[in-house]
Amino acid sequence: MSGKLVLVVLMAGLLAAALVSQGRGGVALADGGPHIATGSDATPDRCASCHRIHTAETDTLLTSGPTEMDFCYTCHGTGGTGSDLDVQGGKQRSNNSALRAGGFDFASINTTDPAPDSIGVLGTAQAVTSWHTADGTTAGTLWGNGALNSGAGPSFTLRCSACHDPHGNGQYRILRPIPAGSGATEPANVTDEADPKVYSTTNYFEPGPVSGIQMSSWCATCHTRYLASSTASSGDAIFANRHVSDGTSGRSCTKCHASHGTNAGASGTYSSVGYPGGGRGTTNTAESRLLKMDNRGICIKCHTEVLALTVHALEAPAPTPAAVMLQGDADCDGKVNSADAFVIVRDVAGLNGSSACLAAGDIDCDGERTSLDALGILRYVAHLSVDQPAGCPPIGAARTVTPSRGAETSSPTVAPSPTPEASAPSARGATSSQAS
Repeated sequence: MSGKLVLVVLMAGLLAAALVSQGRGGVALADGGPHIATGSDATPDRCASCHRIHTAETDTLLTSGPTEMDFCYTCHGTGGTGSDLDVQGGKQRSNNSALRAGGFDFASINTTDPAPDSIGVLGTAQAVTSWHTADGTTAGTLWGNGALNSGAGPSFTLRCSACHDPHGNGQYRILRPIPAGSGATEPANVTDEADPKVYSTTNYFEPGPVSGIQMSSWCATCHTRYLASSTASSGDAIFANRHVSDGTSGRSCTKCHASHGTNAGASGTYSSVGYPGGGRGTTNTAESRLLKMDNRGICIKCHTEVLALTVHALEAPAPTPAAVMLQGDADCDGKVNSADAFVIVRDVAGLNGSSACLAAGDIDCDGERTSLDALGILRYVAHLSVDQPAGCPPIGAARTVTPSRGAETSSPTVAPSPTPEASAPSARGATSSQAS
């Protein structure tokens, strides 16, 4: 074999190796590799790594199917070989780390992490409980999409390429500035991070190397009426008063939600809520709503006062109750405040264990403690009127109970009502309902 022929064969081999390593036969980055072809690499041969002209198996002329997601999983699925990112299993293969967006089938979010500023990673992934259904065949409600008072949202069938541009665009995670089918007219650009890209996380409470303001604006191209800069009413019949979500002060969509899927549970008494406006969900256990903590526990990651009350309820030694205690003082600390409401909520959920002062939490004197008692205490603390039946001691008044049973031993002894920790009206009116 002549030297010239050897050189030609060697160059051909190197070219083939390069094409394989950059095409679907090798490992590639989500916003590089086969998704972006430039210069001499932008050839029809490169296109053939994903497409067929006359023998394709999908309507976008992909080499395999039957759905676009099935095709994406040939690289990004649990058994895929073309990418280091397993979005189906929620992990990065090369180091078995957890992907920041969670996963479509499994996720590794530590949904019970008690730390106030961290949501850690599980050693073993768990099945997801809610996820963005992107199989291209299942229709569901595009929540909050559209103009004010246009209902819960239109019916929509989501596929991977609705959010991601498979041909690359230089955006963060190759997100489309205007997702396909969103109805948006203004692009929401999300600035990409510098190389090397970081796809995994050790703390799900951190939104990652991306602008929260840009990310929330991008999410709102589909979920239009969820975006809020204040809690003031939007004027919408369904999405009226909303938590701030525009990314200011760190309050972005991805601070609370995992964009692909979460393993968080929602088994709490009050954690399972219906779909807004009667819309249609696409997952069987959708109550977790892509949240990163069980039973909507993501709230106490920011609202640390409530977290402190949790610690107080769990760790503070139980004081010795007096024969006479204050109406509403469920934790026996001699005052009525939001901590007492939290103790009652935990009691309703079966989380408190025994507490000698719980009887004082029955502020409406109906013989049981319910969420309405907790609501009444919160209204009292906020200086709002509380409706109580005749003969029932006002919140903050003295009542006589038997500590061992938590039941009254005699007619309530009413004493002058101390106000909450801040000044309060002298009379807790009986003129409006607790639900007002």
